[in-house]
Amino acid sequence: MKINRAKRSFARQSAKGQRLWSKFLVISVYGALIASLFPASTVDAQLIRVGTFETLGDYVHKTGSDASAHGGWKRKSGEATKAKVKIKLQTKENRRFWFDSWPDATPWTEETVRSSHRRSRNRVNVRKRCNGSAVTWWRSVVDVDIIGYWDTPNKFVTDPRMLECGK
Repeated sequence: MKINRAKRSFARQSAKGQRLWSKFLVISVYGALIASLFPASTVDAQLIRVGTFETLGDYVHKTGSDASAHGGWKRKSGEATKAKVKIKLQTKENRRFWFDSWPDATPWTEETVRSSHRRSRNRVNVRKRCNGSAVTWWRSVVDVDIIGYWDTPNKFVTDPRMLECGK
């Protein structure tokens, strides 16, 4: 199991103009993010309510003459109800230099959606018209930002798929 931990601190201003520091710990377990903190006041306590969620992304696939992918999120616990979900497609023509960067095939597509308890509802779609039938590697990148709550900057990257769809 891959667990990432990040200790962060941030300053906020009190009603009297004083700087108040809060420390919190963000834990990421695969796509599920858990945010816990050590609140300095009841205002900071709202950060605890993010709970856990799972970032959803499907494999890039052909839909007609387009390469297509979907992204979304699923609340596991907590009070969060909406999130900004961003998704983009990336391509690579060969797998020889796998460690090289993946160029973006599309810009970020962003929508605000509710938590999806079914994979086909409340998700964001991105498409790219195929340019010929050259065999190309495709993957999608999904970023979920829970509205009103802190989370990590991690992004979910789907496994690469080889499609007869040129970039």
